[in-house]
Amino acid sequence: MAARLSLNVCTFKEEKSEEISFFSSEEWNNDTERRLLAKIQEILTVGKSLVSSFELGIKIQTNNPELFLFSIGKLAAKKAEVKPTNLSIREIEVLSLIMQGLTNNEIAEKLFISYETVKSHRKNILEKTGAKNTAALIHHYHETFSDKD
Repeated sequence: MAARLSLNVCTFKEEKSEEISFFSSEEWNNDTERRLLAKIQEILTVGKSLVSSFELGIKIQTNNPELFLFSIGKLAAKKAEVKPTNLSIREIEVLSLIMQGLTNNEIAEKLFISYETVKSHRKNILEKTGAKNTAALIHHYHETFSDKD
C-alpha cells in the first residue's frame, strides 16, 4: 500500500493552481505514517498565517469502497457520539455533499443515484435530525460532527 501527499495551491481571483508534491512512499507502515502526518502538520503550521481559506481532501483507493465508507461512517458516528443507526452511511455522504453546497442534481450525479433518491435521502436526513430546513441542518451538522474544544 502506497502513501502520497501533494498540495494543490490555487487562488480564487484567477483560474490557476499548482500542485506541489511533499511526500511519497511505496509502503505504508508506522514510520511512513508518522512522516506523512508530520508533513501535514508542517503544511498546516506554515499555512495558518498565509492562507485565506483551507480545504483538506483525501483521495482513497480501495477494492472495497462500501466497507471503507461503512467503517468511516462508524468512526464519524462514534466521534460525534451519535448512534450509528441515526443516519445511514449514504445519508452521511449526502449530508456531507449538502455541506459542500452541492445541489440535489449535483449530488445525484456524484453518487450515481437518481434525483428522486437524493430528495428522499434529504427528507430522511431532515426528519432524523429534527431540522426544519437546510439552515437548521447545517447547524445540526456543525453541532454533531464538529470537534468540541
